[in-house]
Amino acid sequence: CVRQSIADLGKRQIALVESPTYYLVEPILKDHNLEPFPIETDEHGIIPSALENTLNELNQKEKTVQLLYTIPNHQNPTSSVLLPNRRKEIVELSNKHDFYIVADEVYQCLSFDGYVAPESIATLGERVFSVNSFSKILSPGIRLGWIASKNKLTVSDGVHQSGGDICGFTAAIVQVGLENGEMDQILARTQQDLGERSSLLYNALSKALGDNEKYFHLRKPRGGYFLWLPVRDNAPFKVCDLASKISEMNVTFKKQGTGLRFCFAYEDKNILVEGANRIGQAVAALVES
Repeated sequence: CVRQSIADLGKRQIALVESPTYYLVEPILKDHNLEPFPIETDEHGIIPSALENTLNELNQKEKTVQLLYTIPNHQNPTSSVLLPNRRKEIVELSNKHDFYIVADEVYQCLSFDGYVAPESIATLGERVFSVNSFSKILSPGIRLGWIASKNKLTVSDGVHQSGGDICGFTAAIVQVGLENGEMDQILARTQQDLGERSSLLYNALSKALGDNEKYFHLRKPRGGYFLWLPVRDNAPFKVCDLASKISEMNVTFKKQGTGLRFCFAYEDKNILVEGANRIGQAVAALVES
């Protein structure tokens, strides 16, 4: 839907993505004949100077950019939050270099422990499309979302004439929850539960790693679903070795680049603690070997 809304750009070649990014977005972009191109990030999200350098290099190579895909709040997998000043710089670059921004803001409402995330990046300009979902804040089976933008979104009249709308039944259910205030109660419980789970996993992992925590950039998430465990350059093992060792111990994770992503949103809390202990054991075994 968003891709159709920015079709006025014509047939362009490149979709810029954070490095690392949501692991399924690259095949999705390729399905739309776009080549994913990585942009350097740090603990505060996209680095604007790196983005600008990449844009200039692509322009010199006559490569055309259609969009930037970003997860500005509680990023997947790193859990980083894009700084407000960087958001403004990135939107300015989109105006200067003529591309759109698709902001995957499904974790926008899922801050916890009193943290207040910056407002939607879609408020900063007409080139930004904010994509959101009730699947993260209500129920995975809802499969209902919304798009917010200062830009005028258009959907083919044929869609409405044929079916009325896209998700009529589930939209009607959610509408009741929004109108009677029940959605606010559900969201508050979800935020509290995610905060408790995040703290539990973070503290258990810090304890399990002990002195070996020095080999990682371990940071406590402020929202979202994920804890990111990047390996430092001074570690006496590589991330691929750690991934292999943890797999042997039956711990579920996602390896991306120089780190491992762990989800604290689903499993029982006792399983989160057990998983952290197994990770600590795996690291200790690698350090001693």
